[in-house]
Amino acid sequence: MLSLQNSIDLPPSHEQDESCLAQTPELEWLVTTQAEKSSLPVPDGGLPLAVPAEKANEQTPAPTLKGIYPNVRTWADMAKVMPKVSWAWKGWLPNALVTILASSPGEGKSALALRIAGCFTSGWPWPDGQKFDGEAGRVVWAEAEAGQAMNLDRAQAWGLPMDKILVASAEGFDDIQLDSSSDKKYIEYLMHLPDVRLLVLDSLRGAYPGDENASDIITITKWLAKLSRDTGKPILILHHFRKPINTDPYESVPLDRLRGSTAIAQLGRSVWFIQTPNPSQPDVRQFFVKKANLCKRPDAIGFEIGDSGVAFFPAPPPRQQPRPMVDELRDLMPTLLAKGPVRSTELRKEIEGRGLSWHAFRKLAPKIGVGCEKRGDGWYRLPPEEATPSS
Repeated sequence: MLSLQNSIDLPPSHEQDESCLAQTPELEWLVTTQAEKSSLPVPDGGLPLAVPAEKANEQTPAPTLKGIYPNVRTWADMAKVMPKVSWAWKGWLPNALVTILASSPGEGKSALALRIAGCFTSGWPWPDGQKFDGEAGRVVWAEAEAGQAMNLDRAQAWGLPMDKILVASAEGFDDIQLDSSSDKKYIEYLMHLPDVRLLVLDSLRGAYPGDENASDIITITKWLAKLSRDTGKPILILHHFRKPINTDPYESVPLDRLRGSTAIAQLGRSVWFIQTPNPSQPDVRQFFVKKANLCKRPDAIGFEIGDSGVAFFPAPPPRQQPRPMVDELRDLMPTLLAKGPVRSTELRKEIEGRGLSWHAFRKLAPKIGVGCEKRGDGWYRLPPEEATPSS
């Protein structure tokens, strides 16, 4: 950079230009460089004279970056004022960063977030059994889905202290709107109170009336991320899926299931998903960390919402992806057709009795090497080399 600066010459006739540059802070270095260059002897060729050989080996202190550019800031400066990454809940909820909790509608986001709030207000253990080792305080609840009565009933039934949950709306008890400067300023005020420990936003879609697919939603998510960073406190944002995930294995659920712009997931340093793994048990859910920027992902946690609170338990193992139908049928046919051709009506009973599709079999038969003979109502057979003659 210095060589580039030294290569820029201002002609003597440009004294007025030099004066103008001096009044421009961004270009002060250029004027300084010119002044330094003017003190060097310059021959007719226009280049400064070389340093004399007898002084070439003299050791002079190397100029520091700060000495040359006093206004430059480095990561070393930032490390003096920026706190290290810490956790409210190890592996799940980082301090000073945004966490997103997402699910399909009705899967228990608000209830789970309220149970998490109880850790901060009442010192309850974390859902995985870890002891709450922080200092109890207050929680700011930013309601945006008209769920005030439901959440109030739950909090009272579960024994949460009502005076430790703060209303985020600047206008009475109404829903908050993040396009409202008064709501945003009031939330900032609450988050800077010394005994506030957490902000819950329920939900991002309800709080943002604009197009969540548009890139300008990043102004809202960046504001939340900056607020979390500047206060050193976690923010838990509740959000929705664009499609239900239901019984999909949770490792296979893509992050782009989140509704709206990718800017939403970008600033969430920890993203949790909720799902109902078994449709026959709709009250049993599990949640897991889908995105983990800061550590290895912890194990998923099962939970069930009851009248007196949320019960937690180990999540069941992830469901295995079902085998492709073509593989199931290819493995089954040597057994069913081992003794020669089988009438289609009998083969259909065998196939459907194993929970497989007869319609799928008829489409896949040529692909798995099963032939069809037209003798009356039809017979199916293996290729000659795979069939075993009947005894």
